[in-house]
Amino acid sequence: MTIEEGVSYRLVTDNVQRAEEFQRYGLEGLTFEPQHVSPHESIPPLKRAIKLSNGAGKGSIIELSHLQIQGFDQGDSIRWSRSSVSTYEGRRATWNAYIGVNDGETIKIYRGQVEGELTTHYYASEAEGFDCFFKPFESPLTLYELSKLNGIESVSAHKRAIDTIKTERPVITVKRSALRK
Repeated sequence: MTIEEGVSYRLVTDNVQRAEEFQRYGLEGLTFEPQHVSPHESIPPLKRAIKLSNGAGKGSIIELSHLQIQGFDQGDSIRWSRSSVSTYEGRRATWNAYIGVNDGETIKIYRGQVEGELTTHYYASEAEGFDCFFKPFESPLTLYELSKLNGIESVSAHKRAIDTIKTERPVITVKRSALRK
């Protein structure tokens, strides 16, 4: 596993439940550092994950969820524009989860992907982000419905990204010294 044994990592995110989820998926010993993450930066998600990871500093793990909708890049800001989701009904979409690991010398970005489509058949105001609108092709249910049944693990982009950490398959590795300050 890429995360060094004996090194204390903190998960830097604005999502309190993410630390528990990541530990369930195999990243044990994480501490949680709450930090608001702005959803409205208009840079590609991979570059944004690198930027977030670099800014979080040594010993940090960041996570970024991004929804790519066929023919349109609404990005992860879909959670703040729910009123327009019906426009994308039935469109193919890809949920990408990026996890950045910053060891102080390098930043490694890992990605998990889930293919599916957007639906408005099940709306829940308490659902997180796009969970009630995204239905993986592998399931007849939305992410929100699966989470209520404790069945989301099999179609979790976060789980798939963590699996790539365990098998040492980053999408990109960047030396921090090569990044602009």
